Amino acid sequence: NVKYENISLLGPSTNDRRIEFVVYDGNDKSKVTSRTISYRPSAVISGSGDLCGAGQEATITVDLTGKPNWKITIRRTVGSETYDIPINNISSTPYKYKSSVPGIYTLVSVSDKTFSSGTVSGKAEITHNLTPKATISGTDTACPGNEAVLHIQLEGTPPFSITSLYNGENPKTVNNITVTSYV
Repeated sequence: NVKYENISLLGPSTNDRRIEFVVYDGNDKSKVTSRTISYRPSAVISGSGDLCGAGQEATITVDLTGKPNWKITIRRTVGSETYDIPINNISSTPYKYKSSVPGIYTLVSVSDKTFSSGTVSGKAEITHNLTPKATISGTDTACPGNEAVLHIQLEGTPPFSITSLYNGENPKTVNNITVTSYV
């Protein structure tokens, strides 16, 4: 007869289990042996941040299980473009990744001391909310009753609204502008 005794978790970050097997010969334990079972590593990415100006950073958290040192690859997606960021020799969990680049961050892969692959999940997002700025340029001549054409360069996060005045009066507002170059 063989049965399990003493199944124990060796450490929350390693996810290893030690299982003790006991062989019964009649009424006595005749042989006791134990094995450590390791599980593939896992990584979960989370966090978010709004960047409102130059030089700011947001922190993304990656929670890891398995045995250090870990290797992960973070993928940053901006529109239809992706950028892979490999990070090696992570010695503790959670891992904190700082970035000043907006985008959606996911994990592509994780490996640890024992296994070359594991499971990844989660998502983090960093947004860039610039203070809106408008620069008007150009010259045009208009006769009474006609309009002049001027170029407006917009910076920030669309949609934009602009209000123009003629000699400080008669406000004209244009809403829901989704382009950064407006004529």
